[in-house]
Amino acid sequence: MESSTKVIGGVPQIVHQIPLDGAAHPQIADLDFAVLFDRLIIGPTSYPWPIFVAFEQGTQERRGC
Repeated sequence: MESSTKVIGGVPQIVHQIPLDGAAHPQIADLDFAVLFDRLIIGPTSYPWPIFVAFEQGTQERRGC
């Protein structure tokens, strides 16, 4: 997991980037994170809908949908 400081909406924030593919480690190469999580809570945020859409699109892209 990589952590870095990003400016989002004019506010510096620590962002944790978690690789969700086999490039992170061969032991997780066969895991399908799109179906592994029942739910994922990210927040707090003032923009829940755009974040939901971004995660949905990201998981569909990884699954090849």
